[in-house]
Amino acid sequence: MSVDMKLAHNLTRLGLKAWGRPLRRRLSDNAALYLQSLLAEGGLPDALLSRESGYQKAVLAAVEELERHGDADLETARRIADRTLNRLPEVFGHTDSSLLLAELALAIVELRRALPSEIDEGAIEPWLDRAVPGWADRFPIRLSDAARAAILRPALRCESTRSESIGPPLLRALRPRADGAGWLGIIKATGGFLPEALIPAAARGQILRLTSEQGLILRAHPEPSGWRLDPVGRNFTVMPLVEPAIFTVNLDGRALCDVVLESGLPEPEEILSYWVSGEEGGLKPAAQPRTRSDRIWVLAPEGVTCEPDAGVTILGSAVAPDGRLWELSGVGQIGFGDIRTSIATGAETDAQSLQILPFGEIFRGWRALDRLPVYQGRMRYLGADLGLPLRDLQGQIRETPMRRVLGGRIVQWHLGGDLCAALRCVVLPSDLHIEAREVAPGVVEARAKGLPVGWRMSLAAAGVQTPFGAEARLDVGARDPGDIVLTLHDPASGLSLDLVRAWPSRAPLLISPDGERLRSNRVLALRSIHGWRGVLPEQGAAVQLRIAKAAHAIGFAEAGQIRLASYGALLGQALAMTGADGKVNLRLVAGVETNRLEIGRYDWELPRGDAPDLGAEPCRLTALTVAPPHELRVKEVEGPLDLSGWLSDVPGIWFVQGQSARGVMRPFPWSSDPLPRSTREARIETYVAQIQGLMRRPTDPGWGEIEALIRLGRAGGDCGALDQVQALGAVPECAVALLLRTNTPAEILDLETEAPLWWPLTPVSAWRWAVLHLRDLLMPKLEAAGFSAAEAKEMFLTRLRQQLGHVVSLRRELSGHVAQALGGLGLAPEVIGPDGNVISLRVMNTPALLKLSAAELVARSPMMPQGSGGLHPEHLVAPEGFCPDVAPALEAPLIVAEVAAGLAKHPVPADILELLALRLVDPDWFDTALPLAIQIALSNPGQRK
Repeated sequence: MSVDMKLAHNLTRLGLKAWGRPLRRRLSDNAALYLQSLLAEGGLPDALLSRESGYQKAVLAAVEELERHGDADLETARRIADRTLNRLPEVFGHTDSSLLLAELALAIVELRRALPSEIDEGAIEPWLDRAVPGWADRFPIRLSDAARAAILRPALRCESTRSESIGPPLLRALRPRADGAGWLGIIKATGGFLPEALIPAAARGQILRLTSEQGLILRAHPEPSGWRLDPVGRNFTVMPLVEPAIFTVNLDGRALCDVVLESGLPEPEEILSYWVSGEEGGLKPAAQPRTRSDRIWVLAPEGVTCEPDAGVTILGSAVAPDGRLWELSGVGQIGFGDIRTSIATGAETDAQSLQILPFGEIFRGWRALDRLPVYQGRMRYLGADLGLPLRDLQGQIRETPMRRVLGGRIVQWHLGGDLCAALRCVVLPSDLHIEAREVAPGVVEARAKGLPVGWRMSLAAAGVQTPFGAEARLDVGARDPGDIVLTLHDPASGLSLDLVRAWPSRAPLLISPDGERLRSNRVLALRSIHGWRGVLPEQGAAVQLRIAKAAHAIGFAEAGQIRLASYGALLGQALAMTGADGKVNLRLVAGVETNRLEIGRYDWELPRGDAPDLGAEPCRLTALTVAPPHELRVKEVEGPLDLSGWLSDVPGIWFVQGQSARGVMRPFPWSSDPLPRSTREARIETYVAQIQGLMRRPTDPGWGEIEALIRLGRAGGDCGALDQVQALGAVPECAVALLLRTNTPAEILDLETEAPLWWPLTPVSAWRWAVLHLRDLLMPKLEAAGFSAAEAKEMFLTRLRQQLGHVVSLRRELSGHVAQALGGLGLAPEVIGPDGNVISLRVMNTPALLKLSAAELVARSPMMPQGSGGLHPEHLVAPEGFCPDVAPALEAPLIVAEVAAGLAKHPVPADILELLALRLVDPDWFDTALPLAIQIALSNPGQRK
């Protein structure tokens, strides 16, 4: 139904006058705000909210995003609100409503910050009534009971308000180069949603870890129709705009599959892209060339001049990825060669930032040489918009063939006649399978099944190429290349596709990201492992890990091509146990051994001095003040580095991290004052004493400083390089206390890949001390807020059980630690799950359950890691009557339980590596057996040896 806006404005003015209420006006230009006036006086329509409208979701998403921004202002809030306007019903799509939404979200964020972090959901409004009189009058709009239920109460919860099935996982952006010579492409992990259709069914309901070749890490939390994604550590990386973001999905440390989370933008010569102002001086993509700002940027092919109409002004141009970025202002037509389009700055609304999320079967064994994502078979596409639900794009997609790439497609999403988003990909026939194998040293044969009629293929490596045919045989003689390239060619169309894979060697190979074989031992930072690959023969091959200088190694049976990043989680845990300067050696073994990768925390070291030379490659440096107030500075430099000019304006010690094309730089401290000589061991010992003292001082600001250091250290690259984090691993009761205090327990659980800490090995006694610590923190604060002692105790227990329930939902193997800690303090072993339901951790007939779970393990016929079996429990007895071949896996959780129960000493790093490997054999058995074994160790001493 069309709306007569003039009539609506007149009716609004008459109604407000009759009721004696004011007509609101915008401060900047005194413009009348009719819609905002109506909503402020009458409130939101309850019927709209009951249907879970886009407005409800917009408020919840805006609140969460504003909290991530920190001290956000009204303009930031309004930009966030603008993104939802085109998705709301027409009455809310007017420009005036964005200001109202922004003011409402800001008011809610202000109240959330005033709430005690420990308060129970049901006590939020009573607490506000007591502590913040008149709090309900702070909103720019009247909220009925229905509006409070739909918007206010969910938004005020201390837990995340993010709605499920929301938003794209990754966002493209442009940022200025450090040297001022143009722009760089980056990709940023914002959180978002991963549809279940992208991942095998076996992973549903499980917590996943996704790693990219560029080093981004995402944690995936299960939700009803997929996974909610959160970045771990650094949330962006420099990346060409056209390059796809391909992640390896890890379940319990094992690689499950690859998934494309962002396919890359088309090249400028294929489709122009539009950019508007984003965060921190960068640019973000816009679906259409329209913005409320006074300027817009267009990425066009290099060498093509912009030809504007009279209404458009060129403000400048600069080098950008794959083209040239033109900065424009005005309203009118512009031309780039044969391409013409319209732009509009100063518009009433901003264009949305939309993405296409493709999903289909990835073509296995090969990848495109030019980094295009390669699928096969039928494709489907979802539309993604930051903060709003994903939607099926069936009927809204147009596919056109790429001009030069066989199987290449340009996929475009059109909405209302406008192009919203586009991507490039390759789609091959569903029955195509290409196998390559080494038939003799230096000789490879390739055969294809399902090759379309007329298509031909050729192999190339080390400067040698075969003629095109239905099959290919390549002989490179004594050369030993790391990769081979297979070219598919269709003579009828003249199109070709170059695919690449590692040389299919009969001996094990380690291949660098540049396609070179590893020819000698090499030091490699764990963060630089992305892009490294291995090739193993089909029989008798293994990936071998060894703590540096340890007596024995652990091997994992593998075959074919593997990504070493799939072992990243295990390597991270093992490396963390060795301290800040330890190493874990990796090699491939199959009769013969490859040279080893010595995996540590850094690749290279900066020369000492106040002006060290970084070399010709640009290096991204981050500097963090180790004492509060913490400050983080970022600088991209090359050549001599003037540390004094960069950091001397702030006294104290800076901790400097860096990364360049050479890899990860060894971190170092710097101060304008001379640093006293000290050893790492002595510094860690000092921090251990300081952290232990915090347990007696629950309100000490040092707790917040530890969390801040962890987050800032991760933002700089690796918080495990900080002595304070290393010290935390030596004080498990403080680590558990930090886990119970935080609003983000998943981030604290990730410490086991950075500090010498594995949560299953933490003593139950440490969990008891942490519970008492939380009591001493919360109850005085609650009583000071006006609650009686009984009310405060009940609220503390509720908060404790919610936090422990969150921890158990993330790491169910810790349920035994939780149950025994609660029971040891005379509390019922119960927690509250994320859904609000009470979960009992009490287990009856523990030995029988342990034996039943052991039988299920044996039925799954797991393969033991090579080199395992040297560890045995000292006091507990493994379930009997099973094949001795599985004894190492059966005994592993019992060994860990003895340590947690205080019956055995903490194992050395080499033994922890073996226990980690045995957990990976069958995580379900380990996570089920460990709580049972802890209960037997602490509650049933008669069942020990």
